[in-house]
Amino acid sequence: MNKNIHIGHIADCHLCNRQYGHESRGADFLRGAMSALSALKKSGVSLVLCSGDLLDTVNPGSKVCITQLSNLREFLKANGQLMIVVAGNHDNASPHWCSAMKDTPETGGIYYLDDEVYVYSETGGLPGITITGRSYADADAYREWMETAPAADILMYHLEVADAVGYAGENMITIEELAKTDKWKVVAAGHIHKQFYATCKTPSNRVMTFTYPGSTELCEGGEPSDKTANILTMAYNGSEWVLDDLERVPFETRPVQKFKITTEEELTEACRDVEPGGIVFVVFDRAVTSVHTMLKSAADRKATIEAGNKWCRTIFRMQPMLSTSEREVLEKIQGGRCVSLREYMNEVSSEYFSEEESQRGLTSLCMLLLDSGTDHRAVLDEFVTERLDGKILI
Repeated sequence: MNKNIHIGHIADCHLCNRQYGHESRGADFLRGAMSALSALKKSGVSLVLCSGDLLDTVNPGSKVCITQLSNLREFLKANGQLMIVVAGNHDNASPHWCSAMKDTPETGGIYYLDDEVYVYSETGGLPGITITGRSYADADAYREWMETAPAADILMYHLEVADAVGYAGENMITIEELAKTDKWKVVAAGHIHKQFYATCKTPSNRVMTFTYPGSTELCEGGEPSDKTANILTMAYNGSEWVLDDLERVPFETRPVQKFKITTEEELTEACRDVEPGGIVFVVFDRAVTSVHTMLKSAADRKATIEAGNKWCRTIFRMQPMLSTSEREVLEKIQGGRCVSLREYMNEVSSEYFSEEESQRGLTSLCMLLLDSGTDHRAVLDEFVTERLDGKILI
């Protein structure tokens, strides 16, 4: 009788129509999720946990819902895999777009889990592994929920923990708080787009394991570009299921390159090393001219030689090095000291710009927000990085 069950764990697939203005990136996010599932299937995994943000937005549109979500579900069925999904902060719609999906291990597909206990079993004669989870909520709501939450072998959770990010934020809880309930042996989490693993003793002296798998495709330039999925090996010790092993399995995503260019020599080296079809992040000194033009030409020439590259066109993300004033503005935004556009203009921009310039800047920022649909700090980050030149707001 097999006393081990292997369970896959992914999160933050962020299925979407486009990224950086490129529709090809929408296909990348679907491909990344499928790549992770294929890697897990090769390792013999039939049950996969997706800990939130399967979709990138609460209003994904017909292309994502009908095409990408449908394709992913059919892919799972063809693979003979069942994916259990909880809502994240990005896709916490009511009802969730997957809420009507209650597929089974026999059919494969998607099962949406919200504040209930799912029992999974692969072998007769042994009790099933219990899995619980709930929709995304803020830290205080999670704390309240934990008091009455059902006990289970595995908790699916979508929120930041202070231990993983390295500081105690306002909307975070700690691994120790989760362990104090003594209700779960494994917390399979999502939200932070990097791999993380930690253990903590519960009041009964049992070990609780907490893990983030990271995202399945690059969402932000600062996150790790090498993606992996978790395999949780649950072993039955004669009385209960316990985590016996946690393995990380790599899978393929669109290639990522990063360059810092401060001299003509570094630009020449980057042109030699740039590969076609990837995402290329470039930080450059404004004194070096034609950086984007030369890099794009180099990548296009190589793409012609390497015809048939499956990742299609190269995507460049250009970031000029910031002046002292720009850096100070950016640090204030990223430090969370500005919580609204008006506060940004009053508390930050007025230190560097005249009132007339600040009003023009506010208009530009509002236009960016209307087009973005993303968190305002990310938009401000992009605005400061790409639109400020010296001390002139345009």
